[in-house]
Amino acid sequence: MATTKLIPSKFTLAGTNWTVRQVEGISELGLCNPETHTISLRKGMTIQALEQTFCHELIHALMFTAGHTNHDEIFVDAMGSLLHQWLKTKE
Repeated sequence: MATTKLIPSKFTLAGTNWTVRQVEGISELGLCNPETHTISLRKGMTIQALEQTFCHELIHALMFTAGHTNHDEIFVDAMGSLLHQWLKTKE
């Protein structure tokens, strides 16, 4: 995985272990799979794009963990962007 402090290879939400991986061959920038507890990020993106995509997919993971299965992409994108901005100010 590209080196960035913002993207862990693993994390835990509500006692469930999640894995983050970069993969080739996906058309989306990222995917969040609540069944396998995996966030997949498209391999080959810039560090900024990886971080922003991770934050977006992390919002999906948080929502799935909280029991929400219907996700408004505009909301998820806005929250992911705000989270990324906040995290970058903490570096």
